[in-house]
Amino acid sequence: MKFLLLCLTALLLNACGRAPAAPESETAHVSIRGMTCENCVQGILSTLERVPGFAAATINLETESAEIQFDPSKVNGVEIAERISRIGYPASVVTEDVRE
Repeated sequence: MKFLLLCLTALLLNACGRAPAAPESETAHVSIRGMTCENCVQGILSTLERVPGFAAATINLETESAEIQFDPSKVNGVEIAERISRIGYPASVVTEDVRE
């Protein structure tokens, strides 16, 4: 019954020109070591763009850190840090925002 109600609500919102709310995103604060230039940042961004659930990232070369937004139903911060580490930049999650 809940599923049917959700489907009807989604159809009604679409008919009114409003899309249903997008899934919540989370932000992981990640420490990334070994970056020395803008090419390093671009390489990391290129890798992140291929991760399912990746939404956006702000990478700071000076502080060797990043804020990475993602869909928690598809990926988590630790998996993202592991992907970055695999391309030669040791990375670890410092904090991960969790929304309930």
